[in-house]
Amino acid sequence: MDELSTSIRTIGSGFVLYPTFAFIVLAGVGIGGCMLMAQILSLGEVKQICECPKNALSNCKCTQIFEFDPAARWYAAVTLLGMICNLNIILELTRCTAAGTLSLWFFTDEEENGERLLPVFPTYKVFSRMLSKHLGTIAYIAFVRPIYAIQKPIINCIDSRRRKSTTTEFKRSKCVVAP
Repeated sequence: MDELSTSIRTIGSGFVLYPTFAFIVLAGVGIGGCMLMAQILSLGEVKQICECPKNALSNCKCTQIFEFDPAARWYAAVTLLGMICNLNIILELTRCTAAGTLSLWFFTDEEENGERLLPVFPTYKVFSRMLSKHLGTIAYIAFVRPIYAIQKPIINCIDSRRRKSTTTEFKRSKCVVAP
């Protein structure tokens, strides 16, 4: 911890401000994506259906039904997938920038008087390096990680069922199964 606090003091305020900036961008993309999803899900029309006994106007029962546009379901699915990927790209870019900035500090040589020879803006330098050289890998990870997060509990459940012990000791199941 002492070395981490020393590195943050040496790197400067850019290291602390970058995650805050990334969080603001992340929140903005999330809010904008939710508003876009609400707009897409609202595509459709309200229909009013009235039932009147014996074609009389008295004692009519009317109901309003919202019919969703079936073609808009694909828009919603693609928008949701794109929003998840965008949020994951921002998260991965933040993680890589923070890790790169700390590793830049750690692997930078020291001068004779004990100070490090860091660049003027180390966080900006690492961020620009991530954008120019590693954005493809970050985009790939951002696309694969949600798929992995969905399938991991399923695989763990199947694996725990397969390895079920034959002893009489109590063992908690890793997945919930209906009786």
